[in-house]
Amino acid sequence: GEFLVKISEGLDVVKAKAISFVRREMENAQLIMEDVYIKKTKGASQSQYCILTNENFQDLTRSRWNCISQRDVDSWTAEGSSVLEGFLFEIFVYVHRRNRENIPAGLRQAASGRIQQAAQQSTSTVPNAGLFDVNVDCKFKCTIRNGDIKDNPRGGTAGEFLVKISEGLDVVKAKAISFVRREMENAQLIMEDVYIKKTKGASQSQYCILTNENFQDLTRSRWNCISQRDV
Repeated sequence: GEFLVKISEGLDVVKAKAISFVRREMENAQLIMEDVYIKKTKGASQSQYCILTNENFQDLTRSRWNCISQRDVDSWTAEGSSVLEGFLFEIFVYVHRRNRENIPAGLRQAASGRIQQAAQQSTSTVPNAGLFDVNVDCKFKCTIRNGDIKDNPRGGTAGEFLVKISEGLDVVKAKAISFVRREMENAQLIMEDVYIKKTKGASQSQYCILTNENFQDLTRSRWNCISQRDV
């Protein structure tokens, strides 16, 4: 599978997206490790793959970019693609497959039921707002507040990024933390919790902590608050 990441967002975002992809595509898989490997050159054999770390991430991606050949560029041009559209970094994660039979039938049925229920609740009450599609990019606005939420801090630096709801909270959190580190390099996170405004006019005391369990429900709930005036 393929996904988009800004190199400036860092390895944590790449890792979160890769692991999210594994969990969506192979629900019975168990990660052997959370290491992500990269092909440093186009023709590298598996024994030559390199483990990506926060320290080498930019160097290894830059090194791979610098291996683009004129032949590659000519091929993409012939297809009507730019270098950015044609080029991709190849990364690898390693998993063990678990037998589906080892997962209790009750859990499989419960998961199926949740998926069906979600599908039935995925449309806003405003027809023109359209379908709440978990597989398309959604815009998140992240605001960095200086201080503890109990102290009701105001203002703050804000930025936006795109995430598919199906990628999950870990990708949102990785992108949010990456944004904090880029914008405020001397800042210290009080916690790694991410809060959401469940309604457009919610006060800070009404913000909800996002968890892996409530992520889709709360984002769907916020979508369903879209008004005709918004549209």
